[in-house]
Amino acid sequence: MRGIRLLVSLALGVASVSVGAQAGGDATGAPTLATRPLPPAHSPDSVLISTDPEDGFTMVIATYRRDELLPDLLEHLTTTPPPSLRHILIVWQNVGVPLPTILLQPSLDDLSTSGVAVSVRLSKHNSMNERFRPFLDWNEHIDTEAVMIMDDDVILRREALQWGYDQFRAANPRGRGPEDGRIVGFTGRDWERTQAGEWTYVVQPRTSYSLVLSNAAWFRRSWLERYWAQDDEMVQLRAYVDQVFNCDDLLINYIVSNMTHLPPLLLQPTTPLRTVPTTDGLWNRGSDHESAPPSSSSTPAPERSSSKLDHFTQRLHCLSHYFSHFSTFAPPSPSPNPSFPLVRTTSSVSQDVVDHARWLHPGEVWEQANWVKQLTSEEIEKQRIETMLDNMSEEELDDLLAEMERQEAEEVGVEDEAGGEGESIGVDRDGSGGQPKTGRVVDEL
Repeated sequence: MRGIRLLVSLALGVASVSVGAQAGGDATGAPTLATRPLPPAHSPDSVLISTDPEDGFTMVIATYRRDELLPDLLEHLTTTPPPSLRHILIVWQNVGVPLPTILLQPSLDDLSTSGVAVSVRLSKHNSMNERFRPFLDWNEHIDTEAVMIMDDDVILRREALQWGYDQFRAANPRGRGPEDGRIVGFTGRDWERTQAGEWTYVVQPRTSYSLVLSNAAWFRRSWLERYWAQDDEMVQLRAYVDQVFNCDDLLINYIVSNMTHLPPLLLQPTTPLRTVPTTDGLWNRGSDHESAPPSSSSTPAPERSSSKLDHFTQRLHCLSHYFSHFSTFAPPSPSPNPSFPLVRTTSSVSQDVVDHARWLHPGEVWEQANWVKQLTSEEIEKQRIETMLDNMSEEELDDLLAEMERQEAEEVGVEDEAGGEGESIGVDRDGSGGQPKTGRVVDEL
């Protein structure tokens, strides 16, 4: 009984917060996030933000027509965030469409109380190139040297994000220039060339890889600055991305490998990335997409005619186009490298992988791996009671608590009447430290 009274008391506190959140809801009446107070200055939970650009990373998430994913995603990233995450930038690709409540300033301010700044940049053009633009806003550069690009339908556990950043720092030590470093990410790809000289795009490389996709990967800010350079070469390469509306993630790999002559680094954490199934976003091409089912990018797609190449065919054309362009920079050699500048590698960094990359199951908790032990019947019952209390109004909780107090008072009266007869309901209340008295189970709820 006392345990349930405690749950009710806690629920009353939660209810008061929920009511406050609803009072600040949007025009549709949907509740906004409850205000989270800043931790005290010397609290163990307080976050000290470094001003050293070599410390921490900025996460850039481009989003298009998937507003429903943002509240859970941002809450996930800002609730006990990875220690090295300093800034989350949402690149709003819905040009001309008003921002949803979660991206309005009051919600951004609330999310930022975690110690991780959250901001929005409004795109001026529907271009896949935009996620690589090294700007927080149109007149403000990204502060950190490390930048993580992540799709809005990708979920990584917080420990995997911190571990991934640590691997990026190890592969890109302080003080080194942009010509010395490696892209670090969670999704590897490769290429092959047939005897007929045709390119093959390898989606699931088995023994080697030469590309890491930007659906969840770290880059140096200086590489993004090169991507957005205004010389004729880069202007034409970005124009090609806009023309085919594809292959921006391949292009960044070519640019970096051309600068560093090093392969990327593939990560395999204990729990690899998850993808939230959606029916909107960039591709919406069903099985045409690399991660099939529905879509796995967050940049808007232009109108497509029936003659538009499917995703994989277009990737093959991109490989050929980029190899043709970058091969002109290959150093003289008796045996020219047709894949210049990409560098193959067979090494990766792995934890003990006990679960494999897959689509999220409906209702699956993002931070809970699917191998977690089964709940006991007591734990299931506790969850049932907590859920019931969460769904009750403040008045209903008050009535329930009053009724339980009345029942408890009646039980105490029965014990008093029993006196020394040796039979009572409940446990010993006389404070004598004697043996527990005989009792019976009471169905409290």
